[in-house]
Formats: sequence, C-alpha cells, structure tokens
Amino acid sequence: MLTDFAMAQDRKLFAWVRLLGQMTPFRSRGPLRTYWMGGPHGTRFSYFCSELVLECLLAASLLDPNRTRPSATYPCDLFYGTSTNTFINDNLDVNASWEPPARWTLSPP
Repeated sequence: MLTDFAMAQDRKLFAWVRLLGQMTPFRSRGPLRTYWMGGPHGTRFSYFCSELVLECLLAASLLDPNRTRPSATYPCDLFYGTSTNTFINDNLDVNASWEPPARWTLSPP
C-alpha cells in the first residue's frame, strides 16, 4: 500500500499557494481549524514536505488517522517531537518511536 501511494505522489508539486495561506488567519494550522482542515486528505495535487511524510505513514497504517493532522504539522514538529499547536502536541507521538535529534559530529563522543 505504501509503495503504491508513494509512486502516485511522484512528480507532485510543492504546495506554494497553501504555504502562503499559512501566513493568514485562514491557515490549516490554527488551533480550531486543525480539527477540521488539518486531517488526512490522501492524494493531493501538491504537498508540504512534512505533510507528505505523514500522509505516507497514514497510507502504511503506521499512524492513527483520527490523531494525525498532516496539513497542520510543520517539519519542526516532526523534528523535535513537540508542537505549539495543542492538538498536534497532544497526539503526535514521534519520539515514542525514534530518538530525538542530536548534533552531528565527525567523531563519536
């Protein structure tokens, strides 16, 4: 299922128009709009990078669609495992599955 979904997303555009919309009060990341607009959409015309990652995890049934808001999740939410958006902060459990980010060094500590 994941391979089919990922192959269907090949050559999709970056969501520049929706990125500009994030600077308005109508953004999908707003505290109230997250519940209605931020949910999974499946195949779209364009994606944010973090949105595509979460849609792929949903296609692979690795995340709960009731607790995942791809279009309301920013890359920093995935990177740090925490968010200023309360819905995402309460429901995004990425640090339960992998280690938090660490500084890259040329030699081990």
